Amino acid sequence: MQRFGQKAHGPAVGTMERNWSAGEVAFSVFASRSSTIKWMVQPDGASIYVNQAWCDFTGLSREETLGAGWVQNVHPDDRSSVELHYAEALRLQGPFDLEYRLLRADGSFVWVLSSGQPYFGEHGQHVAYTGAVRTFETLRLRLAHPISVTAVKLLTRREAEILEWIAKGNTSDEIAMMLGTSPRTVETHCKSAAVKLGAINRVQAVVQAIRQGEIPF
Repeated sequence: MQRFGQKAHGPAVGTMERNWSAGEVAFSVFASRSSTIKWMVQPDGASIYVNQAWCDFTGLSREETLGAGWVQNVHPDDRSSVELHYAEALRLQGPFDLEYRLLRADGSFVWVLSSGQPYFGEHGQHVAYTGAVRTFETLRLRLAHPISVTAVKLLTRREAEILEWIAKGNTSDEIAMMLGTSPRTVETHCKSAAVKLGAINRVQAVVQAIRQGEIPF
């Protein structure tokens, strides 16, 4: 995989030296408290932040992960595919989902889904990508018994995406920061999704979305 930037020691443990925006600082603060793996990369793909959950899962220190260090834990057979899709997402400055095998601290490989969203600064400039990594071990079982009927989705991609973030315990402010939008926009999408699903609040919307196969469980 091409090396997207070089590792460097930042002003704090686990961060790359650069001028951080207020939004990026806020992301690192809430990510540090999350049990879900959270990460942030520069527009060129160089890793500039991972939280403790990543370190616990992979056995890599934050310093070992910065720059392109995280690639060393991607399964060798998956690296070329990850490189291709990762580079394309960076070029398009759009959201992405990457599914690959990641080396765990115990020496085993686990299927994960890494989801990223571009983060834009106050003047519209693309300043970073933020995202999360979730283990997806059940995906292989689902693929072994595929459903032959394709369900019609009620929710738009953005509505489903927001409900997924809510299901992970993120607030509207946190989701807005990760998606590069406003909390009011997040709430609008959430309310729209709730109406479509016949829910009266966001909790019910998430439950109904899972039951109806709109978002993964």
